[in-house]
Amino acid sequence: PTRTVPVTAELQPEAFAEISPELAEQLGIRNLDWVTVATLRGEVEVKALVTERVRPFRLDGETVHEVGLVWHFGWKGFAQGDIANILSAVVGDPNTSIHEGKAFTCSLRRGRREAAR
Repeated sequence: PTRTVPVTAELQPEAFAEISPELAEQLGIRNLDWVTVATLRGEVEVKALVTERVRPFRLDGETVHEVGLVWHFGWKGFAQGDIANILSAVVGDPNTSIHEGKAFTCSLRRGRREAAR
């Protein structure tokens, strides 16, 4: 667990969202800007990591952007911040007791949540 182990918390002290340069340009986001990721379940604020590792793709003639989130953060421990599980559906695999999938549709906007300002 990243947030509760001092060594890993030092290496990665805060949560982030990986986005493509194309999406960053489209939304006016620069590397390390605060962004808010939202779903119907909730929203989290993290730093933007603009990277070539995440590339948009084409699906049925439309451009689709992916947003990559790290999951090992929370409100307690050495590395604190919003926890990405707020965004995902509560759907678990009964055999393993973990999420059956952590993929969902979200919106992304530049800036922090209103309550966090």
